[in-house]
Amino acid sequence: MKKVNAPYLDAKNITSKSLDWLRTNHDKDFFLWIHYMDAHRPYYPPIKFIKKVCDHKINDTDKIWMKEIINEVNIEKNYSVITPRVMNLTENLYNAEIRYIDFYIGVLIKYLKKIGIFDKTSFIITADHGEALFEHNLLGHQANLYDELLKIPLLMKLSEINEEVHIYEQVELMDLPATILELFQIPNDTGFKGLSLKSLIENKIHHPEFAYSFLLHNKDIKINFLNKNNYQFFLMLSIRSLNWKYIKDQQTNSAKLFNLMEDPKELNNLINSKDTEIRKVKRRFLKEVNEKLNLKENKEKKFITDTIKKIKFKRI
Repeated sequence: MKKVNAPYLDAKNITSKSLDWLRTNHDKDFFLWIHYMDAHRPYYPPIKFIKKVCDHKINDTDKIWMKEIINEVNIEKNYSVITPRVMNLTENLYNAEIRYIDFYIGVLIKYLKKIGIFDKTSFIITADHGEALFEHNLLGHQANLYDELLKIPLLMKLSEINEEVHIYEQVELMDLPATILELFQIPNDTGFKGLSLKSLIENKIHHPEFAYSFLLHNKDIKINFLNKNNYQFFLMLSIRSLNWKYIKDQQTNSAKLFNLMEDPKELNNLINSKDTEIRKVKRRFLKEVNEKLNLKENKEKKFITDTIKKIKFKRI
């Protein structure tokens, strides 16, 4: 049977290109952003990595079926076609992709050690989003702000910090640029938002109580950001503390409130609860949301739209 290939450059090739670049640039100061795509659907990991996460064989026929059926299906409207076997197959393929990426991150680290620059190189591993594996009847990363899409890994190996530190407070992706600039003593005069995590890492300060997430979307159309179309965007916002989560969607004019301690899977929407304590929490979050919406709505839409039009990537 003809070999099935993923529609993106896989981890092996991404790492190979990165090593080629490092061979000619490692002797000077550099910033290298490596974006592995293998954890995106459709999930096509090499067979040997599938064997690391499950016993049963997943063949190319399975993978073709995954592409033609699952990758195109609207899970919310066609959930009946998703059998327990399909769900198990999908999760195994995704976990195998994570193993595949992990292996090639290891290859990269070994090379940095081989050429003698690992100790003086700062290394940050993170993701731009999570992935839904049928939670809330969703697959992939559609326009939602549930925790399976927001909670991501963040590992930092910093050249100037030798001790192992675990941070249990909430931080945001937008804190990373400010952190990198402060670590390398570069003035933050480029307009990067967020708070540097350096002081938090050094256990000097506490981070803000709330973590904010925003996205612009339109559930009525399929948006392709590679085309220069004038889409109408709607703002979706979430505010999360360690114990509570509030989500507001302007397109549907709907809101959700979850008690994360009692309901970590975000299944029980408490927005209409009459409980006195819950209503107090709701009022507090509403105040935060209204302040953020008034501040962000027009500025964020314009900023993101303008950025999409201007952004250019140099491929290696």
